[in-house]
Amino acid sequence: MMLRKWLCQADITVQLQPIDPILIKSGYATLRGPDMVPVETLRDGKQTFFFPGSSLKGVLRSHFERIARTLQPGSVCIPYYDPKKENEFNVPVPEEQQSYGCGFRTPGDGRRDSSATAYYESCAACRLFGSLRFAGRFSIGDAYPLPEPAPQPKPGQRNGVGIDRFTGGTVRGVLFDLVVVEGGVFETAIRVTNFELWQLAAVNFLLQDLHDEMITLGSGRSRGLGRVKGEVTRYVLSYVRPQSHVVG
Repeated sequence: MMLRKWLCQADITVQLQPIDPILIKSGYATLRGPDMVPVETLRDGKQTFFFPGSSLKGVLRSHFERIARTLQPGSVCIPYYDPKKENEFNVPVPEEQQSYGCGFRTPGDGRRDSSATAYYESCAACRLFGSLRFAGRFSIGDAYPLPEPAPQPKPGQRNGVGIDRFTGGTVRGVLFDLVVVEGGVFETAIRVTNFELWQLAAVNFLLQDLHDEMITLGSGRSRGLGRVKGEVTRYVLSYVRPQSHVVG
């Protein structure tokens, strides 16, 4: 019911400029060549790097959850925390002992199981980004490189060595290499449908942190990869006006 009727909408265009090399791994096994390669796709007849919308949404949701837990511990759920498997989880923060995933919860207090009930009983993160029970109001598309004359992303090579987790030293003969994305400017579109005011404010927090280079993407973020800078190039709010006459 939340998304069946169009009430308001925010359309935001964001440009992402890699500050550090980026590696969002493709996940495909390789028989030869680098051990880790970034995702690519065919666009306009050419192979090109891109940032998947699913990866971007996951990173933004995780960052929002971090903000919410900082302001109020236990205010958002742990999405994979199934109450039926409570004994298998070790939740060290007392305020989060009951932070079960909203997608696993059942309606309480005699409420009928509906999307409205699911929304009412869900945490702030699930209300904005969605859960197993209903679709979220926030959506983001894949980020593709801007066409020329904008700078184009280029592949870069990085080498690594295996670390012995017991001694902290290197493991002889365990070497790996990876391909990273360097440079370029990527563009993506964010849409927030039928938003509440606080949800729009939450998105603005995320956009500000993107601009301040506080959000990182992909793998290897603890070893110099993943930092990006976001710039908002378009921000449009649309509302439905009462119709005084028949349109069409």
